[in-house]
Amino acid sequence: MPRIRPALTAAGIVAASAIALATVTPVGAANAAFDPDGALVVNTREQIGDEAGARPASGWYLGDGSTGTISFDERGLVALGTVVVLHDRDAPATDLTALVDGASLRGDVAVSFQLRLDENVTGSGTESTILAPVGDPSTVDPSSAGLWTSSEPFGTIPAGAARPLAEFQTEVAALDAAGDRSADARITAYGFEAGTGLTGYVQAIAVGGQTTYFTPTPSGSLRPSTLALSELRTSGVAVSADGFFPGETVEASLAPTESDSGTPTTVVTFTADDAGSVTGDVVAGTATRTGGYTLVLVGAESGISLASTVAVTADMVSPAPTTPVAPPAPIATPVRADAAFTG
Repeated sequence: MPRIRPALTAAGIVAASAIALATVTPVGAANAAFDPDGALVVNTREQIGDEAGARPASGWYLGDGSTGTISFDERGLVALGTVVVLHDRDAPATDLTALVDGASLRGDVAVSFQLRLDENVTGSGTESTILAPVGDPSTVDPSSAGLWTSSEPFGTIPAGAARPLAEFQTEVAALDAAGDRSADARITAYGFEAGTGLTGYVQAIAVGGQTTYFTPTPSGSLRPSTLALSELRTSGVAVSADGFFPGETVEASLAPTESDSGTPTTVVTFTADDAGSVTGDVVAGTATRTGGYTLVLVGAESGISLASTVAVTADMVSPAPTTPVAPPAPIATPVRADAAFTG
């Protein structure tokens, strides 16, 4: 399911409203492993299939052997009990280190990155094993400093023995040479094991240039969408948004939509709460111009970006006071009367 790509929709109503921000704009994630451009958004149980003895041909699925359940909330995918969640991948096992290089997993300590390989021990190429990193389970390190284990014996490497990924890569060639060359070892899935008796949370995973977000589709609102220049410089724009990674830094920048060297970009930094939400005010105290402004929110780790425009108007000018003018004197009205004479 491709990521919906909105532009931040402004709403001149309370920030707590459910007005959705219309797009996610890729702006170059601080963590290059998570790339919003072309990413998948998986945040409902219906989007995840079930292996049930036969691997789905494509997409995410709950692997056989899972004894727990999965659901979704504002923190992402929630694993209660032990579950293995996998995405199909069909690549030769000779691509092992290249596939893992640059991969990333965003979850808590109850989550472990996984790669499923079909070995070629007997020549059939169907003996399945799981490779997983040692130590911090969410760390995906293909270098010589990173150690991995396999759930089954892998060539000369015993099951559970910690070795650099490059040694598993070396064993791939030996396994293939000993078996049927038409059934070489292959990478058949990537994903994660979560829960393991605890409640686990997963926000995102990136492997082989494909990012999947398990967090809610980013949304939010801002108010007001139109304000006077003096308001922009004092009270600013109130922003409320969600769908970011819990605890990540979210940078808000506000600048004239058209280039204007006289008005610098205003930058405000927020921290997403445990639900991946941010709220706060963006005040441009040095703004000097009216017209359109662009407001952009960017998650430093997720790379998720929301954008919208704000209209800034000139302040109303009160008319100068005038000196009151006295009313004209009344016109005399002649009165007819008898004349009096004296002599």
